[in-house]
Amino acid sequence: MVMRTFFFLKIWKDYIKRCGIAHSSKWYNMQRSIISIQSFEIFISMAESLVMLILVHRDYYSKYPLFLWEHGTEAIEHIFGISRQVIADFNFYEFYKIQKRVMYRDKISRAGLIDTSRNRTSATGNRILFINYYFRFI
Repeated sequence: MVMRTFFFLKIWKDYIKRCGIAHSSKWYNMQRSIISIQSFEIFISMAESLVMLILVHRDYYSKYPLFLWEHGTEAIEHIFGISRQVIADFNFYEFYKIQKRVMYRDKISRAGLIDTSRNRTSATGNRILFINYYFRFI
């Protein structure tokens, strides 16, 4: 499926170029007849990266199953979420300084020694104010 996408995009771009040369660049130009060049490059890069991931997994991690959904940004988002619990607004240097604390906090959280779930009570007061406001006029 990845290779089909890769070759489709390459053949589509080549077709538009050849038609622009053979017929008219007014009707077959790269700006109007294909996705943007930035999106094209992103999709090509994604297809190449997925093929490389599969090849590396085959060569080096053949004993373990390949779960593609595990190769996402969830781990990075988790680290940034814990970092924002430590310091709400941080720059790169502060992020670098707190990484030991963040990793320690993540390790404790995964071991189940502390409860990191927070109660979402910030909107409760707004709801009560709305209900009081609404029923005042009825």
